[in-house]
Amino acid sequence: MLNVVKIEMDNDLRKKLEFICSFCNVKPIIFNGHIISIENTNISYVEPHRMMINNIRFLFFNYGTTVYVENLKNRVSLKELEKFINKIK
Repeated sequence: MLNVVKIEMDNDLRKKLEFICSFCNVKPIIFNGHIISIENTNISYVEPHRMMINNIRFLFFNYGTTVYVENLKNRVSLKELEKFINKIK
């Protein structure tokens, strides 16, 4: 059986993201992450927080300074997120 535990996004991170998006004049859809584990095993999966802008998925972890675009291979620093969003608008 799967156990799913919701992870609340850090308030500071949420405020930063909302501020950047308001500055870029886009409306994000933000989803909280989860920890998914399988009972009687040591297998767990951490699903990161997600933000959708124009059908592009951004992934975040609490207290991180890196933003992942679509998957964990494409990285953008949180400081460069504004430039990236303005490019994709």
